[in-house]
Amino acid sequence: MTVTAILVDDEHKSLAILKNKLERLCPNVTIIGETQDPEEAIDLITNLKPQLVFLDIAMPGMNGFDVLQKIPKPSFEVIFVTAFDTYGVEAIKHCAIGYIVKPIDSQDLIQAVSIATQNI
Repeated sequence: MTVTAILVDDEHKSLAILKNKLERLCPNVTIIGETQDPEEAIDLITNLKPQLVFLDIAMPGMNGFDVLQKIPKPSFEVIFVTAFDTYGVEAIKHCAIGYIVKPIDSQDLIQAVSIATQNI
């Protein structure tokens, strides 16, 4: 089963690493959009309607939780990818299917994508 995804991270290097790992380790994930800008993320998610969103939490101007709150009727799975291990409970409150702490562990990524794919 192919899953469409959008990647959101304010750091270019982190975005590139995530994209590379997904392409190598999760061939069922098709990346249909990526951005470093939380405002643009809202537009991409709303217009492209991905099945899965990889979302950073700490971003300038608006955090990942703020992005989710601005999406009307979200119909996608969320995997948070963040440098902070302190937002786990908040992520669960926002119905996250996965929570990956940077640097991204390959097995954690594969497992989170597998669970998201099953839910989709």
